[in-house]
Amino acid sequence: MLFRSPTGMSFDGTKLLLTWNDKFNSNLFISSLVDGKWTPAKKLPKQINTKYWESHASFSPDGETLYFTSNRTGGYGGLDIYKSTFDNTLKTWGSAINIGPVINTQFNEETPFIDRKSTRLNSSHTDISRMPSSA
Repeated sequence: MLFRSPTGMSFDGTKLLLTWNDKFNSNLFISSLVDGKWTPAKKLPKQINTKYWESHASFSPDGETLYFTSNRTGGYGGLDIYKSTFDNTLKTWGSAINIGPVINTQFNEETPFIDRKSTRLNSSHTDISRMPSSA
């Protein structure tokens, strides 16, 4: 069974994040609004997508950091929240970094969303009033 669904949008409304699930795998894709039309969705690179389940993504207010969930190895529980920063020189996303045990638990963290001021990260399991400086 294949299904696609939107999972996040940039604060300026020009980039749409989608999750595509197929055969027990989920990957993140991105589409951009160009001249009033959405471009075909492109799969995010291997720094983001793995053979594990990647889903529920959102951008930082400046669009330079992507927060997403994954159950890749090395996490603290089921789905953990990771971040990746866009490298403007290389024009690609950097390595995915687990944002740590202050936010990630033994359970599933899902639907990460950061507010416009970048001081509050929310998810369906964890709501941290202030993100630690290492997140």
